[in-house]
Amino acid sequence: SRENTNTAYWNDLKSDGTLSSVLFTSDYNFSTNKLRPFVGAGIGMAYANLNEKNLFIDSDEMFFTPNLMLRTGIGIEQFRLGIQYNYLPNKITSLNYFSITLGFEIGGGKRHFIKP
Repeated sequence: SRENTNTAYWNDLKSDGTLSSVLFTSDYNFSTNKLRPFVGAGIGMAYANLNEKNLFIDSDEMFFTPNLMLRTGIGIEQFRLGIQYNYLPNKITSLNYFSITLGFEIGGGKRHFIKP
C-alpha cells in the first residue's frame, strides 16, 4: 500500500487576519489612595477580517460580533497595569483572548478648591 505524504499539508490550516473593536467601558476603583486596585467591564462590537488557507480552502470571512470584556488591575498614581479578557461569541471561530495592559490616566487627579 502507498501512504499519502501530503496529509499534514492538507490539515495545515493557516489563519491570519485583523480584529477591531469599539467598547463602552466602566471601572470601579476600590480606593482613592496612590495604590488603587480596580475592576471593570465593557460591552461593544468587534469587526473581524479573517483569512484561512490550506490545500483545499482559501477563504476570507468578514463579520461583526458582540464583544464583552472583563478587566482587573492596579493603578499607581497616574499609571495603570491590568489584565483583561475579551469574549467574542461567534459561530465561525474562537476569537476570545487575554491581554495585559499598561497605560496612564489623564485628569481625574486631586481636586483643589478655593476657599472664600
